[in-house]
Amino acid sequence: TRSDGAIRASTTVPKGSGYTVVSARPRVTADILEGQGHIGGRLSPLGQQLLAPYLEVPESTTPETIALADRLALGRRSTYEIVLAYERWMSENVAYDLDAPVPYAGEDAVHDFLFDSRRGFCEQIASALTIMLRTQGVPARLATGYAAGTRDRIAGVYEVRASDAHAWVEVWFPDPGWQPV
Repeated sequence: TRSDGAIRASTTVPKGSGYTVVSARPRVTADILEGQGHIGGRLSPLGQQLLAPYLEVPESTTPETIALADRLALGRRSTYEIVLAYERWMSENVAYDLDAPVPYAGEDAVHDFLFDSRRGFCEQIASALTIMLRTQGVPARLATGYAAGTRDRIAGVYEVRASDAHAWVEVWFPDPGWQPV
């Protein structure tokens, strides 16, 4: 296993050869994430360099967005506690709405979502959470894809529709790596 997590055979595997790979994904619990402490404070200069794309904050990010992120993070013992505080604030202060208004041209979309419309769907929620985490020095990325869909019990497969499209945030923790939140 390489340092980036890739697996490389110690010998050349000839074309047509068969091989088996057995892997296990560790179960990541809240206690494990809590135990990671404040991620921003743990990043070495090399870590900051390697994770730089996931630490960038757009120039359009407003002082109000940064102040909200700072206020909610204040006194938290770990990055995981900060994530929970941000999620709790969003559940209490914004509404999930597929018909959320589009911000005016030139307006920061995260600021509009957090302070003006307070309405959005998964992309607005994930964007806001990503930017808020990055203001705290936490590597975060917005991921998009699909939820599992509905399982067809007869065929034994999942039926995934366009309505299953979703966006979420992934946070980089030093030991377990990228974790969806």
